[in-house]
Amino acid sequence: MGYTRFNIDGSLTIGAAGIDYYGANEGYHGVWQETDRNFCYTLKYRFDSVESGATKAMLQIRGAPFGSAPALAPCVMLRTADEGDPFYAYNLKFRAVEGGDIADDAGGWVAGASDTGWLRVKRIGPVFSIYTRTEDDGKWILRYTYEDVEGVFGDTLYVGPAVSRNGTAVLDSVTYSRITLTPADPSVLVILR
Repeated sequence: MGYTRFNIDGSLTIGAAGIDYYGANEGYHGVWQETDRNFCYTLKYRFDSVESGATKAMLQIRGAPFGSAPALAPCVMLRTADEGDPFYAYNLKFRAVEGGDIADDAGGWVAGASDTGWLRVKRIGPVFSIYTRTEDDGKWILRYTYEDVEGVFGDTLYVGPAVSRNGTAVLDSVTYSRITLTPADPSVLVILR
């Protein structure tokens, strides 16, 4: 369950609630654009309303649209510690086959994220490089590198922002802005779920 709102300032707000994005679950709401093999996708995210300790702001990369494998999703998640204050962390999720589990530990959880920041994914050949930064003019930090040694990602990919939340009682939302995709086909932006 979710919504997508195109805002007057050019930003995009996505709200979601559901079964989360882990294991075999595909509970998310998002948008995508089709792109060719080599690309650079950059966006700024801001958590708006967050009621859950498992809300994820994601930049999904998929081999086919609408929840099909393979999928690679760098994300920022509001995590709730067993005892203590909630905190934001980075992770890289990966699914190689349709119906297979989404690996939570493809990149491992990395502290240092905030409720507002940037995600960037560059693909050159089989290598995906995932960068983050917390300030608009800050330095990009390489967080993860994923090499598609099995060749599960083809030449055509579907990339875009998404939101996932564990639980159906309340919709959590994230606003995305300053979205760029190079190269891109700006004529196609498709809302998922």
